[in-house]
Amino acid sequence: MASQTNDAQYHGRYLATAHQDGTVRVGSAELRGHRAAVLCLAWAEGIEGSLLASGAADGQVILWNEVRSNEWRMIHQKFVPGSVTCLSFSSPEPYLMLGIGGGDELGVLTVLVELRRGSMTPDNWQVKSIPSHGGGISSLSWASASSPVVFATGPAVSRASSGSRWLGGARRLATSGADGQLVIWRVDAKTDSFLREHVVDGDQIAGDDVWCSVSWRPNVGLPGNCLAAVSKDGVVMILSQDADGVPFYLKQQWCVGEGQRLAWTKAGTLLAVVANADKCFLFKESSGGEWKEVANVAGVPLSSGLPEFSSAHGSDFLEL
Repeated sequence: MASQTNDAQYHGRYLATAHQDGTVRVGSAELRGHRAAVLCLAWAEGIEGSLLASGAADGQVILWNEVRSNEWRMIHQKFVPGSVTCLSFSSPEPYLMLGIGGGDELGVLTVLVELRRGSMTPDNWQVKSIPSHGGGISSLSWASASSPVVFATGPAVSRASSGSRWLGGARRLATSGADGQLVIWRVDAKTDSFLREHVVDGDQIAGDDVWCSVSWRPNVGLPGNCLAAVSKDGVVMILSQDADGVPFYLKQQWCVGEGQRLAWTKAGTLLAVVANADKCFLFKESSGGEWKEVANVAGVPLSSGLPEFSSAHGSDFLEL
């Protein structure tokens, strides 16, 4: 009997699946190195070659590299406290980082930082541990590395330019946890330390449950940033920042029923939210800046987890 699939992540020509029996399958290859159930996977984007991270229930994280077609090797492993609840790679510029969320009571965020660009050796990773969410981390997401464009105008941009140094290209990570908070971290360019830039707690939203999924909107050349999150009690929140250097603010929130996961299209034009009623809702931003439902799909199996968007012939398609 086939082992239960806990996660599936598509990248280029490969579909990777994580299984309850401790195996990871990539195409026809079966990757063995875990002794506990593999719970989550993440692909590194924008690098030469293929790099896959897998996280297990016993806290083990393994980095896999493809050495030739359908042949993979373990290049690094790390144990974190508790089970691995989520994984996410940053963009590779100026260096690659892997965020690791753990389910331990201390709620420590672990980050593996690439030391030498493109090196696939075991000693190429530095470990950073950051106290983040008491009770464990439920989700994390890296902002895209695209820098704001120079044609940005308006009061917000003027305030950012005059009130502080321009922070174009700042690296950001969003995390959520069992403490009910959502935290936006900014990586200090000089010290590489993680600084709390913005915190959302229960007093700022309509719901009072844990955020189960957070995701940055892909940067499409606009000066600001946008982050979506969904809570277990179904509150969908859109956080916006008009330009680097000005505060984030709550732009909009609505309810879809008990939430599960969410994802953006590659171009950031559509937001998909999976709810407990076996439904996937699609939302689109109107010309006035308001997010409105444009479609929904019933009968979505919740075991499918995160909806995936792929792009073909210039159009976005949703894979469930």
